[in-house]
Amino acid sequence: MWRMSNCILQKCYTAILLVLPFLWKESNSQFLPEYKIQVPRKIAVQAGLCVHIPCTFTTPSVYPLSRNAKGIWYKEGKARTTFFPFYGGFEDTQGTREKLFLTGEVWKGNCSLRINDANPEDSGYYVFRFDDTVAQHSFIEDKPYVYVIELMDIPEISPVKDFVAGEKVTLTCTSPGRCSGRDPQITWEGNTSGRIMQSYTVNHEDGTRTYHSNITFIPSVEDDQSSLTCKVTYVSSGISRKSILLKVEDKSPSDTPPSDCRSMDSKLIAGIVAGNIIFLLLISLGLYYFLKRYMEKRLLGNGQNGQNEHEETEPTYQYLSINLIYLSTDIICQYPNGYSIQILNPSVTVEEGLCVTVPCGFVADYTTTFEDSKGLWMIKANNSIAASNKAVTRVKDNFHMTGDPDKGDCTLTITDARRDDIGEYYFRFEKSDGSPVKNSYNRHPISVTVTDLTQLPEISIPRKLLSGQEVTLTCSPPVNCSGTPPIFQWTKSNQNGIWKNSSTVIFTPSPNDHNQSITCEVTFPTVKKSTQKTVILDVHYPPSIKIEGDLNGKKRMMKENMAVLEGDLLTLSCSTDSNPAAHITWMKGEDNVPSNMTDQGLEIHLSNITTDNADSVYYCLAWNEYKRISKSVTITVQYPPRNLEVIISSSQGRKLEANPSLIINEGESLTVNCTVDGNPSAAVSWIKGEVDVASNNLIGRGSVMSLVNITSSEADIYRCLAWNRHGVIEKRIQFKIIQGTTSYCYCILYIEVI
Repeated sequence: MWRMSNCILQKCYTAILLVLPFLWKESNSQFLPEYKIQVPRKIAVQAGLCVHIPCTFTTPSVYPLSRNAKGIWYKEGKARTTFFPFYGGFEDTQGTREKLFLTGEVWKGNCSLRINDANPEDSGYYVFRFDDTVAQHSFIEDKPYVYVIELMDIPEISPVKDFVAGEKVTLTCTSPGRCSGRDPQITWEGNTSGRIMQSYTVNHEDGTRTYHSNITFIPSVEDDQSSLTCKVTYVSSGISRKSILLKVEDKSPSDTPPSDCRSMDSKLIAGIVAGNIIFLLLISLGLYYFLKRYMEKRLLGNGQNGQNEHEETEPTYQYLSINLIYLSTDIICQYPNGYSIQILNPSVTVEEGLCVTVPCGFVADYTTTFEDSKGLWMIKANNSIAASNKAVTRVKDNFHMTGDPDKGDCTLTITDARRDDIGEYYFRFEKSDGSPVKNSYNRHPISVTVTDLTQLPEISIPRKLLSGQEVTLTCSPPVNCSGTPPIFQWTKSNQNGIWKNSSTVIFTPSPNDHNQSITCEVTFPTVKKSTQKTVILDVHYPPSIKIEGDLNGKKRMMKENMAVLEGDLLTLSCSTDSNPAAHITWMKGEDNVPSNMTDQGLEIHLSNITTDNADSVYYCLAWNEYKRISKSVTITVQYPPRNLEVIISSSQGRKLEANPSLIINEGESLTVNCTVDGNPSAAVSWIKGEVDVASNNLIGRGSVMSLVNITSSEADIYRCLAWNRHGVIEKRIQFKIIQGTTSYCYCILYIEVI
């Protein structure tokens, strides 16, 4: 008795656990104090930047969180409440990185949210909800409000200091904030001619990034008091700027050697200069005394005229000594004063078939501004022309002078790199025809190395593909070049042969494309080299349901109507195909059915089936963020014929009881009705006699037998036979005639069940 009571209580407790989450599904923390959430009530974020919202929550002890728990953030609208679910992450309409992202581990009670690329449309209330196996809850009362305010932070430029004309300088602009959304665009405004700009991103351990841009240049006197501006443009909203005023100090060439000289070791330069100066001073001093003695002797012989020659001669040898000092300085500095060159990377490595740009700036005759000048890149080995901005005969068709020498820009671009491009190259400048301003910067060559092609192409693909929604895939070569166009070839794992032959592919993904691979192969025809990249498609689609059955240990194909026998053991398994994975549950009417998850799917077990299960409808419900669907199975319980009864009625209006003694008047007519229960419905026939040896023994099909004007000849055994596919049952009636002194038939009715 105790064990039965305990079982009943346990079932009731389980039923309560299953029902309570649905009764409390949309309740709030005011009525369920055990559901608690800690989250800031008001959060401000600047347009274009990002914000991290810390959040934790707890559930009642009877509903501990499982690893299957999912978190959902809902954004409330103004006119009415509309919900946009943000599960693990959400991709905005522009498409390359997450805009809103659930950063916390929900099963640990962490519901933290990050909003990237904030714009005014993101302002509003946000509600957190979790879904777990047996519990769901929305924290409607405890919701944060996000304010998106105007962008106020400005970028930083460093270092800020006074500059020296002719000395290379690199400035760095850092965008405000540390985010993880889409990269902002950083540009420089002002005099950017011939200046080298390079952007880069720094990734931090917390998943955020900072964005930077460097500008490298050699300031001139003309740059003094000019402004330089760093402009940061955010994709979603907002532009931020910062400007600085350049202060450039002009140093005399005699005090400051050209920048190329300062690339040498400073101690070595100082030693050489000091040694030369001392050496020249000694020579000048000796020459001075020698000439002085010589002039004194001449004065003694010539009188007043000698004094006049001395006065003219002294400036002559002073001028000679000064020129000797300048001559010595020019030799040390390699180039004449006022000439220098700055190459960002003199050692260039490029892969076969690809391209590379070598940023380069130069100064000639103390300036970087010219008219109709000529720039040439020369092969150092034989002094032949590789590239020029003018129409000249050159030996390299893949070397291009992409810089403008009129602006002090000597940038070189190499396309379709091949092995015979390996070597050293130097820049030569000629101001204009007939001008003496010209120089070969051959002591500062660049070294070009060509290696094997190892870089992979880039495939631009949305992080989330939606089934049935057209999408464009773009394949880009490892480096965007202006040389010979590459050849593109696409293949797809679930399609034979070549899929497409273009850089872009437009197609409509289906569920069959999920987890399939696509490959883009890029071939560079000039060097006959190829490289390829493969990506796996992540196609999102709503769930589809498949229900399978196991009847008494044998697999069965399930239909909408399932016929079983009393006492059978039936297992129904519901599996889904969807991305992301769908929530699944079994229901009977409005009630949840206890189930358990296996490798086959979500299973329910119906054991020792009875007629109480007859015509029961079981629903498998599945849903994800795209759709909610269901599929049903109706259980029909079948059984062999049973509860067979015989009812006898007389033509004389008497209702005769089936008892051992039954008096029937001679000439009386009887109607005998045979009733039976069975599923499917049983077929019923009456048979006269003990053995069915001939078809004429069959009195009739149906449950009713009529005997008219009974006489002694009717004495025999009458059988009511009922059957369906699951069994057969019969009942017998036997009439016996006992002779008597009166004119009636005395019959004994008995029933035998086989």
